[in-house]
Amino acid sequence: MILTVDEINQNKELLPNHTLGYKIFDSCAYPLTGQRAALAVLNGVTEEGHGVCGGASPLLAIIGESGSAQSIVVSRILRPFRIPMISYFSSCACFTDRQKYPTFFRVIPNDDYQVKALAQLLVHFNWTWVGLIRGDHEYGRFAVQGLLRELQGTKVCVAYTEMIPLLYNQQRALEIIQVIRTSRAKVVVVFSAEGEMTPFLRDYMEQNITGIQWVASEAWVTASVFSGSVYYPYLGGTIGFGIKTGYIPGLGDFIQRVTPYVYPSNPLMQELWEALYGCAPVSPSDSDLPLCSGDETLLEKHAAYMNTSSPRVAYNVYKAVYAVAHSLHNLFLCQPGAGPFENNSCAQSTNIHPWQLQQYLQEVEFTINGEEVNFDLKGDSIPYYDIINWQRGASGNIEFVPVGLFDGTKAAGQELVIKEDRIVWAGHQSKVPVSVCSDSCAPGSRKAVRRGELVCCFDCVPCDSGKISNETDSIECRECPEDFWSNSDRTACIPKEVEFLAYDTVGIVLTVISVVGACLTIAVLVIFIYHRNTPIIRMNNSELSFFILLSLTLCFLCCLVFIGEPTAWSCMLRHTVFSITFSLCISCILGKTLVVLAAFTATRPGNNLMKWLGPKQQRAIIFISTLVQVVICVAWLIDAPPHPFRNMEYERSKIILECSNGSSLAFWCVLGYIGLQAGLCFLLAFLARNLPGNFNEAKVITFSILIFCAVWLAFIPAYISSPGNYADAVESFAILASSFGLLLCLFVPKCYIILLKPEKNTKQHLIGKDKKGMLKGPTVCATALVGEEEASPITADTGPNHFMTLLPGSVALKAISTTIVFPRTQEIQRTKVMPNAVWRSMQDHSDGAPINDLLYPELLPFCLRGIKVPNRLQLKRALDSSLPVHQLIHSHWIPISIKRHTNLLSSAEALTVEKGSSNKNSFRPGITDCWMPSPRAPTQELKRSRSGSVTHASLPTHCRLRAALVRVVLWGKSIDELESRLHSYRDRCTGVVDLVTNRVMWAHYLYIKLSVMLFCFCVTSHCSPPCELRRQFHLNGVHKSGDVILGGLFEVHYTSVFPELTFTSEPQHLKCQGFDPPGFRHAMTMAFAVEEINQNSDFLPNVTLGYSLYDNCATLVTGFSAALSMASGQEDKFLLRDDCTGTKSVLGIVGDSFSTFTIATSDVIGLFRLPLVSYFATCSCLSNRQKFPSFFRTIPSDAFQVQAMIQILKRFGWRWAGLLVSDDDYGLHVARSFPSDLAQAYGGCLAYTEVLPWGEDQAELSRIVNVMKKSTARVVIVFAHQIHMIQLMKEVVVQNVTGLQWIASEAWTTATVLQTPQLMPYLGGALGIAIRRGEIPGLKDFLSKLQLNFFDDRTGNDMVCFWEHTFECRFAPAPAEWLKAGGALCTGHEDLQNIDTEFLDVSNLRPEYNVYKAVYALAHALGQLLRCEPGRGPFSGNSCATLHTLEPWQLMYYLENINFTTSFGDEVSFDENGDALPAYDVMNWMVLPDGEIAVQNVGVVKKSAFKGEAMTLDEDKIFWNFQFKGAPVSVCSVSCPPGTRMAQKKGEPVCCFDCIPCSDGKISNTTDSMDCGVCPEDFWSSPARDQCVPKKTEFLSYHEPLGICLTTASLLGAFICAVVFGIFTYHRSTPLVRANNSEMSFLLLVSLKLCFLCSLLFIGRPRLWTCQLRHAAFGISFVLCVSCILVKTMVVLAVFKASKPGGGATLKWFGALQQRGTVFALTSVQAVICVAWLVSASPTPHKNIKYHNDKIVYECVVGSTMGFAVLLGYIGLLALLSFMLAFLARNLPDNFNEAKLITFSMLMFCAVWVAFVPAYVNSPGKYADAVEVFAILASSFGLLVALFGPKCYIILLRPERNTKKAIMGHGINT
Repeated sequence: MILTVDEINQNKELLPNHTLGYKIFDSCAYPLTGQRAALAVLNGVTEEGHGVCGGASPLLAIIGESGSAQSIVVSRILRPFRIPMISYFSSCACFTDRQKYPTFFRVIPNDDYQVKALAQLLVHFNWTWVGLIRGDHEYGRFAVQGLLRELQGTKVCVAYTEMIPLLYNQQRALEIIQVIRTSRAKVVVVFSAEGEMTPFLRDYMEQNITGIQWVASEAWVTASVFSGSVYYPYLGGTIGFGIKTGYIPGLGDFIQRVTPYVYPSNPLMQELWEALYGCAPVSPSDSDLPLCSGDETLLEKHAAYMNTSSPRVAYNVYKAVYAVAHSLHNLFLCQPGAGPFENNSCAQSTNIHPWQLQQYLQEVEFTINGEEVNFDLKGDSIPYYDIINWQRGASGNIEFVPVGLFDGTKAAGQELVIKEDRIVWAGHQSKVPVSVCSDSCAPGSRKAVRRGELVCCFDCVPCDSGKISNETDSIECRECPEDFWSNSDRTACIPKEVEFLAYDTVGIVLTVISVVGACLTIAVLVIFIYHRNTPIIRMNNSELSFFILLSLTLCFLCCLVFIGEPTAWSCMLRHTVFSITFSLCISCILGKTLVVLAAFTATRPGNNLMKWLGPKQQRAIIFISTLVQVVICVAWLIDAPPHPFRNMEYERSKIILECSNGSSLAFWCVLGYIGLQAGLCFLLAFLARNLPGNFNEAKVITFSILIFCAVWLAFIPAYISSPGNYADAVESFAILASSFGLLLCLFVPKCYIILLKPEKNTKQHLIGKDKKGMLKGPTVCATALVGEEEASPITADTGPNHFMTLLPGSVALKAISTTIVFPRTQEIQRTKVMPNAVWRSMQDHSDGAPINDLLYPELLPFCLRGIKVPNRLQLKRALDSSLPVHQLIHSHWIPISIKRHTNLLSSAEALTVEKGSSNKNSFRPGITDCWMPSPRAPTQELKRSRSGSVTHASLPTHCRLRAALVRVVLWGKSIDELESRLHSYRDRCTGVVDLVTNRVMWAHYLYIKLSVMLFCFCVTSHCSPPCELRRQFHLNGVHKSGDVILGGLFEVHYTSVFPELTFTSEPQHLKCQGFDPPGFRHAMTMAFAVEEINQNSDFLPNVTLGYSLYDNCATLVTGFSAALSMASGQEDKFLLRDDCTGTKSVLGIVGDSFSTFTIATSDVIGLFRLPLVSYFATCSCLSNRQKFPSFFRTIPSDAFQVQAMIQILKRFGWRWAGLLVSDDDYGLHVARSFPSDLAQAYGGCLAYTEVLPWGEDQAELSRIVNVMKKSTARVVIVFAHQIHMIQLMKEVVVQNVTGLQWIASEAWTTATVLQTPQLMPYLGGALGIAIRRGEIPGLKDFLSKLQLNFFDDRTGNDMVCFWEHTFECRFAPAPAEWLKAGGALCTGHEDLQNIDTEFLDVSNLRPEYNVYKAVYALAHALGQLLRCEPGRGPFSGNSCATLHTLEPWQLMYYLENINFTTSFGDEVSFDENGDALPAYDVMNWMVLPDGEIAVQNVGVVKKSAFKGEAMTLDEDKIFWNFQFKGAPVSVCSVSCPPGTRMAQKKGEPVCCFDCIPCSDGKISNTTDSMDCGVCPEDFWSSPARDQCVPKKTEFLSYHEPLGICLTTASLLGAFICAVVFGIFTYHRSTPLVRANNSEMSFLLLVSLKLCFLCSLLFIGRPRLWTCQLRHAAFGISFVLCVSCILVKTMVVLAVFKASKPGGGATLKWFGALQQRGTVFALTSVQAVICVAWLVSASPTPHKNIKYHNDKIVYECVVGSTMGFAVLLGYIGLLALLSFMLAFLARNLPDNFNEAKLITFSMLMFCAVWVAFVPAYVNSPGKYADAVEVFAILASSFGLLVALFGPKCYIILLRPERNTKKAIMGHGINT
C-alpha cells in the first residue's frame, strides 16, 4: 500500500496538485482490534493520544479488512458515517446485502463463487464424504453455509463440521484433530484464515497424521508461511482456489529499500527486523534481543518475504488503492454544471465528503496491467480463481502450482477447467484419493441408507430377482415389465426366455422317435398287406390288425402336435387327436380280444356267440367305442376348448407357452375313457390268456395292455408335477411308449415269424398239428416235489380246427426288456455309478473347456426342470454359449452343504477367484448331494399366483435327478453387499517441526498480517474543528437524567423506509414508520422499573438512576447508531476539557430486541466492556463469550427454543414441516441448526426452508406462499418478527392458503397485531413458544398516568409519536393533508385513562417482564458494587469501584454474579455464557364461542439439569382450526408399519419414502424400519412379515392322512402275511403246499412280512437309528424275499430238467441244504453291502430347508448315493434274474406251474421299482419317503397276491384241486 501511494503521488497525471496520505493500523487478525482501529481512524486521534483533539485530514476511504469477520464489524461502524471501504481479502457472501453494507466494495471475488467452485471440485473428483473446518467468524460461517447450500442435490455429504476457536485453544484443536484422524472422510475442506491455521497445523503435524487431502479456501491456499519443506509430508497435494495473481512493478526493489531506519517510527518494521535477524534495530526497551548493526540486508533465505514473482493478496491491495485514486481522479475532473450531484453540481475538492467519493467508486472502471477493474451494483469484482496445487519444488519446499482455473463469467458447467495430469495428491500420489462413506453401489444393487446416518452412508443390497438398477447408487430397484426379467447382473431387463417343447434336443428326439414309430408301423402294415393271405395274418383277424396299425400310425404322428409353439389350432388338436386315435386303437384291440374269447367259447356245444361278432359287428363295436370319445372331445371343444396360455407362475424368469386344458373335467374324462377301454381289454385278455393254442394272441394282448396301463398310470403323477414343456414331453413320451408297447407286443412276434420263421407260418403249426396230423400240444416234463413218483406226460387237446389267437410271449418280454427305457438311460446310469469319473473329467477340462463336453447337456432339461430361479436360465445360456467350466462355477452356483472335503483337485488345478471378483470367501470343492442356486435373492424361490398373492414354490420332483447326474460341489460364495474400505495412511513422518525458529516464514506472516491490515486515506485539506462529531444521528428516544444512566434499545416503530442509495446527494436519514404500542410499552416498562428503583431508598441509597431509551425502528443501522450515541454522547461539541468529556455516558444497556441488531451493537459495545442485557435477542450465537464478552440476556437462547419446538413436533408426530425464517441472524442461525436437530431428534425433515425478506418484496413473498401452498407439509414453523408475519399474512390471505398448522417462535407468538378476525381463519389454532409471563405490580397505573412532559425536554420524538398514535391526532404544525381530511390536533392534555388502548393491556406481560428483570439485574449489580467495602473489593489491591470513577467493566463483574428473585417468584441469574434459566410457555391461538380471539397457555417447557428438556402439554385445551377438530397429519410419507421397509425416494429428503413389503423370510418388527432383517435359519417370516415364527416341520408323520394310510396298509400287509403263514402252516401236509417247496414258501412269507413292517421305519420323524435301519432293513428283507423266489424258480427248472434223460444229476445241487445255502449267501451279500454303507457313509437325519423356504423338511440323507444305488441295483439284479428264469419256465407242462406266477409277480415287482427311481428322485421331502413306502408296499402286495393268492384260493375255496392228481395234471374229468 505504501508503494502504491508513493507511486500514485509521483504520477502527476492521476492526481495533480493532490497528495495521498495514509494511516496504517494492525488489526491483529481479530475483530475487536479492527474495531478499535476503525474508531481510532474515525476519531482522528492516534491510539496513544497526542494532546487534546489534534486536527487531522478528513478520512475519505478505508482499504481493508483482511478478514471477513473484521470487515463486517468495521463496515458496521463506518456505515452511519457513509465512509466507503474497499476490502482486498474479505470474500464473505454476506457483503452482497447492500442494505446492510451500502458502502462496502472489494477487489476479491465473492465467496458465493468460491463455494460454487469448491462444490464443483468435490463433485468432479467424486469426493462424497468430506469434512468441513471453519474459523469462528462470519467468513467461515457464511462460507460453510454457502457450500452446504451448493451441495444440496449432489451426492456429497459432510461427515463433520468443526470450528477452530477465534482465540486459539489447543485442547479444542486436538479434539478437532482427533475427529480428522478417526473419520472416514479423507478430504477436508477448510475455510479459515492463515493466522488461525498456523497454530492448528502445528498441532496437527505434532500428531503425525498423514494421508489427508486438504482443500483450501483462498484465505490460505497461497500462504507462503506453509511453504517450508517440513510441511510437505502433511500438506503436500493440497488443492484449492487462489486469488488471481498479478504484477506490481518495483515491489521487489521497494521491499529491499524498506528498513526500520527509513521508517523509524513504524513499530511493525521493528517487529519485522526482529523476526528476520533476531536483533533489535533500535535500542530495545522491552526486548532481550541484541542491537542490530545496521548493515543487515535481505538475502535469499528470506524468500518467503522477498518473493514478489506472483503476488496475489498484495496485488489486490494494489488494485484497491488505484480504485480510490481513479475515483478521486474522476471526481476532480468533474465540470461544474455537469456533475452527478444535486443540480448537476460537483464535489468541492477542498471539502470532499466520503459519500461523494462512493458515487465515483460505484462508477469507476480502469485497466491495470491488462486487467479490467470495476464493481457491480453489489460492490463485487469480476469472479476469477486459479486452482492451486501444493507440490514439492526442486529445493524441497512447497510450490504453489496452478493446475486449472474457475471463471465465474462462463456459462453453467463450463466454469471449471482442471488439468488433472498435472496434479500431485496427498502422499505424493498421482491417483485421485478416495473419500466416501460407502463405496458406490454398482448397477444391479440398491442403496439401503443406514438408520441415523447421512444418505452417503449406506449398504449395497443386490436387487431381487426380477428387479434391476441400471445406474450407480440407485435408490431403489425397479420391477421389470411383465414380459421381461432381470439379467444375471440385475442391470437390465431382458425379454424373458420363452419356453415350449420346441424342436431342440428333446423335441428333435421325440420327433425322430415319433417319425420312426410311424415308419415302423407303416412298414409293418406293408408287410401285413403283402402277406395278407398267409395263415398268421388271416388267423389273427387281419381287418382289425390293419385298423390297429393305422391307428398306431396316427398315435405316433399325433405326438408332433405337442412339439412347437402352441397355437389355437394345435392346442385344440392335441388331446382330441390323441384321444380319438388311442380310443380307435384300444377299440380294435378290444374287438380282437372279444373275438378270441368268442371263438373259444363257440367250441362248446350249443354256443352261437360268434354270429354276434362278425366283421360288421366288429366294425360297429369299434365305431361306437370311438364315437363316444369323439362326442366327449366335441363337447370339450364347444364348452371350454384348450387354448394357448402364457404361464409365468412356474418360473418367474420364463414365459412358458403351454396349452391350457380349458376344462380339467373334460381332460380327465378323455383319459378316463381310454383307461376304461384299456382296463376292459386287459381283463378280457387276462381271462383268455390260458386258452390252448400255439399262438394264443390273448397273452400278447395281456402284456401289451399291461404295458399300456403301467405307462399311463405313471403318466398321471408325472404330468401333474411336470411344468411347462416338460408336461408336453411327458405326455409325448407316454404316447410314444404306449404306442411302441402295443406295436412291439402285438406285431413284432408276427413279423418275426413272417420274415424269419416262415416255416411256422402254416396252418398246421398255428393250430398245433404235426406232420402226422396229430395235435402237438406243449408237453412239460416235471418232477413232483411232494413225492418220488414221476409225472406222466400231459397232452392238451384243443379240439379240431378251431380259430386261435396266440401270443408270442417270449418275444414280447424280450422286447419290453430292451425298448422301454428312459431317454439316455445308459448315460444316466453310467453317470450315476461313476460320479468321480465325471468329476475327474471336469478336472481335466477345468482350465477353460466348454461345459458341453462334460455334463451331457441333453440331460439338463430333466436336471433343471422346475427350478424357480434365474440361475437355471444362466446355466442353460452358459451351456449354449460354451462358457468355460471355471467361469460357470464361479458365476452361477454356490454350495449349499458340504459333507466332507476332498482333494479331487490338485493345487494347480483348483479353481480360484479371479482378481477383482467380489467373491472374498471361497473354499475348495467338496462332496454334496445336489446343486442348488444361490439363496441370496429373497424372491428367487417364489412364484406369484394370478391374484397377486405370494406362495411358496415347492421344488419339483425332477430336481432330485440332479444328484443322479453329477455329484459335484461347486464352490465360491457370493457376497451381497460391498464393504466400505478406506485408504490406509501412507508416508507417515515423525518428528516435531519447530515453527518458531523459522524466521523467514514468520517474517512473511508479519508482512501479510501485521503490516497491511487496515489502511486509511487522507487528502491534505483544511482540518475539521477540534472535538467535533463526525456525524449527528437523528434518533427517536426518551431520556431522564440521573447519577447513573442506563441505556435502552426498543422497537417502537416496526419498520423503516430506506432512502435511495444513489450517493448523488448526501444520504438521507431513515424514516421510521408503523408505531408499535407493545414496543413502546417495553420502553415504558424500563422507565417504570427505573422509577420504582429510585423510589426505593434502600435499594440504591443516594443514587438516582437515569435512562436514555432509543427507538431502533426495526433497522440495524438505527440501533447501531443509537448504541454509538449512548457510548459517546450526542452533543455537537464536547466541552474542551483535558479528557474531552461531556455529558455522562451510559453504564449499561437494556436491549436490543433483534438478534442481528444485538450482535452488531455488542460488537461495538464490547470494545468498551459496556454490559448489554437483552430482553428479546435469542440467537444461540450470542452465547459465544469470546465474541460477545459483555452480553447478557433474560430470555432463553434459541438453542432451547428449537428443542422446545421439536418436542411439540414429536408429540404430534409431525415429521414433515416447512420452515420460514427472517433474513437476519435470528432466523438464519435457526435455519442452520433446525434441520439437523430435527433429524437427530426423531427423524423429521423440512419440506422447504424459505427466508422472509425485509421490506415489501411482493414477488418473493408471493413465491414463498406459493411454495407453502403446493407443499404437502401441513405444519409451518416461523422464526421471524412481527413485521415479517404482517407482510407474509397479507399474501397468505390473497392466495387464500388455509389448512395449515402454524408454529410460532417467541418473536410473534403473542403479537396482538396479528390477532384479528380477518387472520384467524388462517392463524387460528396456531401453537407457539412464548416467553414466560410475569406480573409487574404498579405497571398499569404508571402507564395510565403518563404525560407528554414526563421525560426530559431534550428529545420527545417517541412520546409525541405515541401520543399522536394513541389519540389519533397531530401536534401543531400538523400536515396540511391531515387538516384537510379533518384530523384533530393534539393538545397534550389528553388522558390515557379515558381510552381503551392496547398499550394499557398488562394481562400478558412477557417481553415486558424480561425488560423488568434486565433493569433489576443492572440495578442489583450496581447495588452490590456500591456496597463494596474498601480493602475487600474484587479489583486490584482489593479495591472497590466508586460512583465517580465507575467503569463499565467493573459493573460487569458484579452483573455476572447476581442472583435475586423477583416479586413474581422467578429466580434471576446468568450462567457462564450470560444466558438466563430457560423456560417457555406453550401458547395456542383460539377463537372463543363469542367470536373473541384469545391466546391461552396450554403447556410449559422447562430445562432440567437431570431430565433435559421437559414439556408438559394439556392437549384437551388445544383449539384445532380444522373440521375434524383434531391434530392434523403432516408427513411426507405415512409411517411404514412393521412388515415393511422404507425405500427412500430419489432426490427427496429421507422423510419421503415408499413402504416396500419385506420379502419372504425377512421381517421388520418396528415402524419405519430401514431394512428387513433375515430370519434365523430355523425361522420364517409370519404372513404379516412382522415377526419370525418357527418354520413348519414336515416329515411323513403318523398323524397325517398319508402316513395313516401307509401305516394301515403296512400293518394290513403284515397281517395278511401272518394269516397266509397260518393257513400254510395249518395245511402244510397238503399236496399243494408240499409240491411248491413249502420251506421256501414259509421263508418267503416271513421275508414279505418283514418287507411290510420295514416300511414303518420310513414313517415318523427321522432319527439316527431309523435312518440307518430303514434302507438296511428294506434291502435285506427284499433280498431275502427275492432270493427265495429265485431259488424256487431254479428248483422248478431243475426238476423239469431232471426229467430228461441224463438230467437227474442236476437235482443234487438243489437239495434243501443247497437251497438254504443259496438264500443265505445271496442275502449275506446284501448284508455286507449294508454294513459297508453304514460304516463308510451312514444315512443321517437332515434338516432340509432348501425344498421350501418356510418349512424344515426332516429327511434321511442317504449318506452315500453309491451305497444306496448298489443296494437297489443288487435287488434289481436278483429280481431280473428271477424274472428271466421264471419266463423261461412259464410254458413247462403242469396244471399248476408256479413259474407263470413268479413271472407275473417279478414283472410287477420290476415295473414298480423301475417307476420308483424317477419318482423318488423327483419327489421332495416326505414325498420321497412316501414314494419309497408305496413302492415297498406295492411290490410286497404284488408278490403276496401273485404268489400266494392262487394257492390260498385253492386251499380254502377249491380243496378238490388240492390233490396230488390234480397237481400232477390228471384232471378230474379224466
